[in-house]
Amino acid sequence: MVVQSKRPIPRHMMSDIKTGGKKPDFVSEDSWENWKQKWNTPKLQKVCDQNSKNRKSKATIGGSTPSTHTGGTATHYEHGKRLARKLGRPPTAPELFVHTNTKNSDGKTFINEKSKDVNNAI
Repeated sequence: MVVQSKRPIPRHMMSDIKTGGKKPDFVSEDSWENWKQKWNTPKLQKVCDQNSKNRKSKATIGGSTPSTHTGGTATHYEHGKRLARKLGRPPTAPELFVHTNTKNSDGKTFINEKSKDVNNAI
């Protein structure tokens, strides 16, 4: 018998489960069948297709690239803690923005024009 947790499954993990197509051990047969049915509905397929197009889009309003950052899987909170240790004080919002939107956190090489434009505006 599989005991299901009341805690929600993180999005990235759910995506891996969906694309993998294999039922994880911690998911009951009933839940697995319900998920597969929901994943195959035309409404959800339409949403998934649109989201995929949005992620692959080269430009958004104003011609800038989609929002992205160089933080990897670490949260902005975690980057803020690391930057605070490095600076010896809590970072300002603009400092954290530059840290997560420049290549190798160099503070100079912005990852795209949108990040550079936002930095120049703040």
